Amino acid sequence: MILPSLGKAVGVRRPLICTERKLERLLAPSVGKLSVSLGGAPVMAFLGGERHKGRSAKERLEDALFQAGADRGSILVSVGGGVVSDLVGFTASTYMRGIPYLGVPTTLLGMVDAALGGKTAVDTPGGKNLIGAFHPPAAVFVCLDLLATLPPAEFRGGLAECLKHGLFMDRAYWEWLAGRDLGHLREDRADLARLVSTSIGLKCAVVDADPEEASGRRNVLNAGHTVGHALERLSGYRTAHGEAVAAGLLWEAAAAVVQGYLPAAELAQVRGGIEALGFSPAWRSLDPREVYEAAGADKKNRSGRVLYVPLKAIGEPAFPPPHTARLDLRALRAGAALLNTCHH
Repeated sequence: MILPSLGKAVGVRRPLICTERKLERLLAPSVGKLSVSLGGAPVMAFLGGERHKGRSAKERLEDALFQAGADRGSILVSVGGGVVSDLVGFTASTYMRGIPYLGVPTTLLGMVDAALGGKTAVDTPGGKNLIGAFHPPAAVFVCLDLLATLPPAEFRGGLAECLKHGLFMDRAYWEWLAGRDLGHLREDRADLARLVSTSIGLKCAVVDADPEEASGRRNVLNAGHTVGHALERLSGYRTAHGEAVAAGLLWEAAAAVVQGYLPAAELAQVRGGIEALGFSPAWRSLDPREVYEAAGADKKNRSGRVLYVPLKAIGEPAFPPPHTARLDLRALRAGAALLNTCHH
C-alpha cells in the first residue's frame, strides 16, 4: 500500500486531494481511503479531458482552493492521469507563489510520463501546453493495481510513451515491448512491473540530465510529439494523446527515412511494433499541409521552423542533444506516401 508512504511525504502540511469528477466517481473507494488516511483531506474535483485543460480550468481550481482555505502550508495531491497532473502541477506552481504537490497517477500514461519530470501546463487556442511552468512534484507514488481499472484503449494509450522510450533510447526494451501481447501485458504482474519501472528509469535519466530543457537533451522525450500534438489539435483534442503520439512516432519515422536519417528497413520494424500493440494510425485521411500548419505551434520550433526528433536507428536518435532537425512539408508528404507502401 502506498498510503503510509504518502502520509509520510505529506508530513505536517495540510493536504488537499485534486482529481477529475469522473475519477472521483469511478475510484470513489480509493479516493475515500486516501482522504481518510490523510486526516479527512478535502477533495477538489473538476472536469477532466484534454478539452477542459485550459486557463479557465486553472482559475476554477484556484478559486476552489481559496474557498477551502488552502495556504502556503498546504500540499496538493494530484490523483489522475496526465491532464490532472498537468493542471494540478501548474496550479501548485503559482498558487501563493508556489506550493508543493504529490502525484498519484492512475493511468499508465501518467505513471511512465505525465507525472514525471515537472512539466506542468494548460492548453490554449494557440496550441497544446503553451502556458505552464517547470514544477516537479515532491514525490510520485505508483500503484500498479490502479492499472486494472483502465479500459483497454486507455492502457494502450500509455504504451505509446513506452514505445517512444524504447524506440529512441533502448533497443532491447523496444524489442521486448514490441513482442508483447497487449492482453497478456495487462495481466502479467512481472511484465507490468518491468514495463513501468523501465520507462520510469529511462525518462528520469533524461530529466535528471536536463531538468529544465537548458541543454536540449530533454527534446528526445518529445519524439513523436511534433506530429502527435498537431493531430490532437486538429481533432479538437478528441484524438487521445497516446493514439496521436503513436501516429506521430510512425509518421516522423517515415519523414526521417525521406530525409536520409533512418534506413527504410528500420521503418518497417517501427510500423510492425506499433501496429502489433493495436495502434492503427490513420495517415491516409489526413492532409499533410494541415498537419504541418498545426505543427507550427510546437514548443520546439525556432525562428518559424518546425522541428522534430529524427530517428537514426531503433534505440537511437539521429543527433546528440539538442536532437532536433527541421521537418518540412515535403518530408511530411513523402513520409505519408511511404507509409502507404511500407509493409512489415
